[in-house]
Amino acid sequence: MHLRANHLTLLRVILLPLPYFLLYQGTYGRIAAFLIFTALGITDYLDGLLARRHGATALGKLLDPVADKIFLVVIMVCLVDLGILPFWLVIPIFMRESLVAEIRCSGITLEVTELAKIKTTIQMAASGLMFLVDTFKGKLVLISFLSGAIVATIFLAVALYIRDSHISSRMKWALGLLFTALSLALFLSERGIYLTYGTFIVLITMISGGMYILKGIPEMISRGLSNGIRAMIMTIFPIFP
Repeated sequence: MHLRANHLTLLRVILLPLPYFLLYQGTYGRIAAFLIFTALGITDYLDGLLARRHGATALGKLLDPVADKIFLVVIMVCLVDLGILPFWLVIPIFMRESLVAEIRCSGITLEVTELAKIKTTIQMAASGLMFLVDTFKGKLVLISFLSGAIVATIFLAVALYIRDSHISSRMKWALGLLFTALSLALFLSERGIYLTYGTFIVLITMISGGMYILKGIPEMISRGLSNGIRAMIMTIFPIFP
């Protein structure tokens, strides 16, 4: 049986409770949780690669965003529960994700944008970095990790440039974000890192959702006033049934 994108997506959903449990099992548990979160994040990239290679299925188009939403909710709940991020900072994220989910559930097709893919990567990466700082109670591991990631990314960029004679926009994004994250880590306190990284997650999440909302809300209103009102209410109360 060939490995398909749907297999990785289902695996990501099934394994999500494991790192959540490990986060509360001491330092070694947190390290294991970080590694599993990282592996699950990589599967998000790989299932997209497989979908492009073998063709996306209707089930895959449904499962992938659902898996991403579950992944995000689990991470945000952990960050708040562990005292890394304040609850008020993650409320806009839940509002945005709830609204986009409501639009999709209404039968409106929302194609995944490049910015949305970058948003998901940033959410996963920034959350993982905050877990690192909180686990080791200091910035040294974070700074070392980011420095190593920058060196590895530069080598990869050079290799790809030699092969393709150009550097992709994703690679430029990655380098820019890594340098930004390292600069912030060098000059900010631990609490400052949490708030800055968290705020950046909120900003990229809201910006990436703008196109979906601009397309989805008018369509929902045109299909029926009740749906439109419901969508608007969900921007304020994300747990509205």
